[in-house]
This record gives sequence, structure tokens and C-alpha cells, in this order.
Amino acid sequence: MEHNINPRRIDWAVGQVMREVGNGSLNAGEVLVVLSETLARVIVHLSDNPVQMVEAAKVAQAHMARTIEIGAKAKGFAGAPTHELEETQH
Repeated sequence: MEHNINPRRIDWAVGQVMREVGNGSLNAGEVLVVLSETLARVIVHLSDNPVQMVEAAKVAQAHMARTIEIGAKAKGFAGAPTHELEETQH
């Protein structure tokens, strides 16, 4: 599985999705389903075995938890709501 991450490409792709939400092309629920489905398909496609699939899903889940924590703090929420996400990993 390739691990070279280009932050500019990530920012561009996130921006594209956020524009689709902003202009009404997709609603928030559709975006969640589209992104979840895409992520799962990419994990399956790029993994050579089930162990890699599980590990890739854990990496994605940990990244989402960190991003949610940062976003919650930026919105002024005390504490991070990610403990529930982390509990599902165990």
C-alpha cells in the first residue's frame, strides 16, 4: 500500500467535496455515505490481505478521531468527543 501523502492534494480533494456540499449538489448525509463507501472500496482495492484491510481502516479511524478532536476544539467545545470513536477500536 502506498503511503506518500501530499498535503496539497488532500486539501484540494477535501475542498472539492466541501464545494459540492456548499453548492447543494450533495447533502451532508450523502457526503458521509459517499466518503465511507469510497474509503472502504479504496482500502479493499489497495490491500493485499484482510490484515492490511483492518490496519488501513484503523489508520483512517484514528485520523478521523484526531480531525474531529481538532475541529471540536476549534469550535470552542471543551474536551474532545473522540473517546467514543476510540472505544470502538477495542
